[in-house]
Amino acid sequence: MGYVVEAGILVIDESGDLGIQDDSSKYFVIGGIYVSSSDENEVKRIAYTYIGNNTKGSQLACEELDSHLELLYEELKLSLSTEPVIVWSCIKKRVIKSFIKKHPEEFYVIMSSFIIDKLIAEGITISKVIFDYAKGHTEFTENALSLYYAKRGLKSIKFEDNRSTKVKTPDPGELFRYAHVKVVDLIANAYFKYKEKECYRVYNLTKRFWNSFEIYDSNTGRNNIVWKQYHEFRNNGIF
Repeated sequence: MGYVVEAGILVIDESGDLGIQDDSSKYFVIGGIYVSSSDENEVKRIAYTYIGNNTKGSQLACEELDSHLELLYEELKLSLSTEPVIVWSCIKKRVIKSFIKKHPEEFYVIMSSFIIDKLIAEGITISKVIFDYAKGHTEFTENALSLYYAKRGLKSIKFEDNRSTKVKTPDPGELFRYAHVKVVDLIANAYFKYKEKECYRVYNLTKRFWNSFEIYDSNTGRNNIVWKQYHEFRNNGIF
C-alpha cells in the first residue's frame, strides 16, 4: 500500500462468530476496505449493481462467492485506482478464547482497531469509519473507538453504521448510501471461508483484493497482541 493524501472512508465488517463453544466457528475474521472520497460513489454504484441488496456473503456457497467476487474484482479494477483492503483473522485457541469469554465486546473493538491502526501507519487519512450494524455491539464499538482515537489526537475520524438499512422496508436512498458495506461483507466472508472451510479457490481468486494479517495464538498469555491492545485501551480510560 502506498501513501494516500486524499481522506477517505473505511468500511468494516466481520465473518465468523464470537462464540467459544464446540459448535462455534474456529476463526473470527474482520475486514476493512478503504475507499477514497472521490471513488466512494463509484464503489457504491458497483456494489449496488453487481451484488444487490439481498446478497449476504455468509449465505453463499464457495462457488457462488467465487462468481460474485470475480465479477466484483473486475468491475473495481476497471473503474478505480487500487484501494487498500485489510483483513485480520484470528484462530480461537486457548488465550483468545479466555479473552473472548471475559471481554467479547472489547474483542470486537480491538480487532477493528487493528485495521484502523494499520491504515494510519501507512499514512492513510481516514475521515469516516462505517460498520455493518449488529445490535448489541456496534454502539459500544463506535463509542469506544471514537474516544480512543480522539485521545490520540484523531478527532476528525467519525464513526457511523448502516442501521437505517436493517429495517423491514429500507429506503432505496439509504441502501445506496451504504452499498459499499456489501463489498467488505463479501471479502470478509471469502477470507473466512478460506480459513474455516478451506475454500482455496475463493482465496486464489480474491487474494488480489487484500493485505491479510493473522493473529497467532501462541499461548503467550497477556503478552498476546490482543491483550496488549486491551491494556492500551485500558490505559487510555476506554475500557
